[in-house]
This record gives sequence, structure tokens and C-alpha cells, in this order.
Amino acid sequence: MNLNFPNDKYLWQFSYVNYSRKLSNGEIIDRKWLVYCKYIENVYCFRCKLFKSSTSRNLSLLASVGVSYWKRISQTLGQQENSAEHMTNMNSWI
Repeated sequence: MNLNFPNDKYLWQFSYVNYSRKLSNGEIIDRKWLVYCKYIENVYCFRCKLFKSSTSRNLSLLASVGVSYWKRISQTLGQQENSAEHMTNMNSWI
């Protein structure tokens, strides 16, 4: 896809780079769970959005309303993919 991601009010923007993660051993892994919604300009973890627990107290923004704060997006994505609930939801998907 050739989407042009718009700038936010701070002139930051989402990037295709966020769709992958580089591990410490140099391996690159695709974040197939990450979805960008061009209509509201947010990203979501679609697996957590589908399989989130209704009793979860640690519901991430990626599983509920989405994230559009691009300055710290790599930190947000790292926290998401290392969370216990995300891993549980990934297993549910598989």
C-alpha cells in the first residue's frame, strides 16, 4: 500500500517502519497485529481489540480507542507486544 500518513499537530507522522520490529539478534519481525485506520488516523492491535478480556484492568489504548501520538509510538508498540494480555490475545488468535 502507498498511504501517505498525515502529520499530527506536532508534525510527527506514522511510518511504515512501525510495521516491523528489529530484535537484538538483528532479526526483523513483522508486526502483523498492527493496523492503521486511515479514517481516524489511529493504530490498533487488532488481535487485542478482538480478543480483549471484558474484565481487564490493563486495557491498552491499542486495544480500545487506538493511538495517534506518534512521538512515542515505538515505546507504545514495545510495551504492547511485551504485555501479558497481548501475548494471551495472540495465542487466542492463533
